[in-house]
Amino acid sequence: MTGRPVTDRPVTDRRRGERPDALALLNEARRSLAEDLLPALGGEQRYLALMIGNALGIAARELESGAGPWPALERELRALLEAPNTDGAALVRRLTAEIRAGRWDGRPELHAVLLNHAGARLAVTNPKALAED
Repeated sequence: MTGRPVTDRPVTDRRRGERPDALALLNEARRSLAEDLLPALGGEQRYLALMIGNALGIAARELESGAGPWPALERELRALLEAPNTDGAALVRRLTAEIRAGRWDGRPELHAVLLNHAGARLAVTNPKALAED
């Protein structure tokens, strides 16, 4: 875990009397954990602090990305399944049933949608994994 924030936004702009936003607070908490607390920890406590730092990073990236990749996936699945008014949970149930029935075997369009979504999720949960390719 590095203490680098997801963005370089300051915690607050005191000149304008602004309060810090959620993303700035997460970034500051992660920075403080990495720079102030982590060096003093060892063993199991260090491992737990690294997990907490990772969770803070994921939360900050999710917050920064807005709604995240889910709305895009729902839009793509609605188009693919020709189900414009279907909610997300129903789309997943229908797609699951169709995959099990073999309706998507050998059809690359679903693979492309799911691969795109997996990449968007990785960008939030584990961006280093994308850089390794």
